Amino acid sequence: MDLSFMYKAYCDEEKAVFLCSMQKKKSQIRLNLRLLAEMVGFEPTCPIKDKTISSFSCLTVLGGR
Repeated sequence: MDLSFMYKAYCDEEKAVFLCSMQKKKSQIRLNLRLLAEMVGFEPTCPIKDKTISSFSCLTVLGGR
């Protein structure tokens, strides 16, 4: 009896769990960096040259207008 399909399914599930946990860690790191930036007064730059995000409305920055 060939059980290789069960091994593959187990590995795929293990891989999915690992990738999910890594994604959660990346999200947490991003959040921590954003909070740290706010605490020290760092303002990220806007993709538009020589502008900061606060100099635009949220709708403009996010492509609303």
